[in-house]
Amino acid sequence: MTSREKEVKRFAIKFLPSMKRTSPRILIIGAGPCGIGAAWNLHQRGYRNWTLYEQNNHAGGLSASFRDKTGFIWDLGGHVFFSRSVTFQRFLKDLPHGGLTRHQRNAWIFTHQTWIPYPLQNNIHFLPQTEYQRCLRSIRRQASLKGSPENFYDWLIDRFGRYVADRYMVPLNQKMWSYPLRRLSKDWIETRISPLSQTDRQEHHCSRIHNRHWGGNHDFFYPLHGGIGQVFRSATRSFQSHIVYDRPVRRIFSNRKTVVFQNGGRDYYDELIFTGDVRDLTAMLSPVNIKIKNAAKRLKSNSLFVLGLGFSQKRCDQRTWMYFSSKRLPFYRITNLSNYSVNNTPPKRRQGYSSLLLEIRSAPATKRQENALLGRCLKGLINCGLIKEVDQDHLISIFTRTCSNAYPLPTLSRDRILDTIHPQLQKSHIYALGRFGAFRYEAGNMDVCFMQGFRAINRILRS
Repeated sequence: MTSREKEVKRFAIKFLPSMKRTSPRILIIGAGPCGIGAAWNLHQRGYRNWTLYEQNNHAGGLSASFRDKTGFIWDLGGHVFFSRSVTFQRFLKDLPHGGLTRHQRNAWIFTHQTWIPYPLQNNIHFLPQTEYQRCLRSIRRQASLKGSPENFYDWLIDRFGRYVADRYMVPLNQKMWSYPLRRLSKDWIETRISPLSQTDRQEHHCSRIHNRHWGGNHDFFYPLHGGIGQVFRSATRSFQSHIVYDRPVRRIFSNRKTVVFQNGGRDYYDELIFTGDVRDLTAMLSPVNIKIKNAAKRLKSNSLFVLGLGFSQKRCDQRTWMYFSSKRLPFYRITNLSNYSVNNTPPKRRQGYSSLLLEIRSAPATKRQENALLGRCLKGLINCGLIKEVDQDHLISIFTRTCSNAYPLPTLSRDRILDTIHPQLQKSHIYALGRFGAFRYEAGNMDVCFMQGFRAINRILRS
């Protein structure tokens, strides 16, 4: 136990009982967007009786960024900022993170050897004329039918017709989710997939207008310096004395309101905000709650392998990110990361560098498999026209990172499972929040997670 942890323990033992009614001891586990949101609220209030524990040596969680030895900056996926929350917008504005750059989404889909603007269903008029007519008939025919879809696959059929769904929408979503679509719920879709309105059917398909305006991320912001994680690193500087890094949790005693860490240290709480994986939380609870522990085991998630490629030459490609539906291509999404900020490339000759961030569902198990995957990715980039064969000679940086848990899956049984788990935790003054704490994909964006933590403090302190 470090001297700092001993000091925290002495403080809790001496003052916690007398402060409990007016100044509850608040612990936050995890310095991702949700944990930062809670900490930011406490800091803004001038509240003092709290500590944030992070298992890594850096803040950000899945929204962290890393600079490699060559000077390229890499995110753990295609993260950008967009939000309707006034509180989150103010948070971004107030931080001394070096400024934000504003971009307009220029996303595309590569399918059947054709590039189509995103969302595909709003831009099928970019397809060859005969294929476009087939898709249009499929959509119009389905529009006259009234279905009651019970899962995500059925919803795709119901909205776009069998031809469009089976040829385009199902392969793309199957690759992105890496999970049977018939076992995913349809209830999360409202703000995530353009449903193709009647206006879209009648107007957008009459010309080759690129429909860029659907979705909250049609305009987005990105940090000028340091990658997406710079925002969260900057936030922690305001309350650095309240953060303890390299402290993974081993056990939580809910009856004694005590958190025990893997290094043997411990801390006490009145209210606990846990922003890690709720499945891990239920497994480390003591006394063991068999009901919620077994329920949590039925929650599903997918993984992510991030492959960053840095080139010592500029690529002339104005697209922001791209999706790929073909099974022959190992990646499902690529971000032109150097387009977001010139500072994502090495400081010398910034105009002469570029970087691509590839997202892949299956992570290689060995170095040999990783090298084989790299070869397949480079070949795929060439086949898609994103690079030329000669460009491989300019590849000077390779960044890899495996995220064993990337996205919580909205399975058919998810909501029933969570309705079993979260009320039981809250009875013990434990709040499981954030992407994997709340375990709701549709509420997993950075701004939403930040606001979960922020609002939790409002509820705890009743203001």
